[in-house]
Amino acid sequence: MPKLIAAPTRVEAAGNKPKVIEEFERAYLSELLSTHQGNISKAARVAKKERRAFQRLLMKHGLDRRIFTAA
Repeated sequence: MPKLIAAPTRVEAAGNKPKVIEEFERAYLSELLSTHQGNISKAARVAKKERRAFQRLLMKHGLDRRIFTAA
């Protein structure tokens, strides 16, 4: 018989929220940079962010646009 996993309580879910948001942001930024071959201006435009704000997010998450440029 399969083991049942208890659903997280509200306190557990609330405690995980910052981590979940951080993981989502990093994945979203990575996807945008990958789609636009590391072009920050294009990725920022799609995200509806100013380029400088987008670049600060990249720094926050330790992402380097050069990783996403086409070879």
